[in-house]
Amino acid sequence: LALALSRHVSVPESLRDREMARQYVRSSLLDLQDDRAEDVAKMLSMAARRAYNTPESAFSVDMKVKLEEKRNRFKMRGLRVKS
Repeated sequence: LALALSRHVSVPESLRDREMARQYVRSSLLDLQDDRAEDVAKMLSMAARRAYNTPESAFSVDMKVKLEEKRNRFKMRGLRVKS
């Protein structure tokens, strides 16, 4: 569920805050049980914190390769890449 919700977030940095993640999950999935919503919010906030607080040098080799491929796709389309 966290992965499915993360694809529709317009400002992923906002999910670093657990309370913001809870509000997003509850507004997106109204019929979800409270404990399940809490688990999804926790997963989203942990992933956002790790993605935005971890230096690129700490990424695994696979992650660095995927990141470079993504940057190259953006460059091919003429979009600016944030390094």
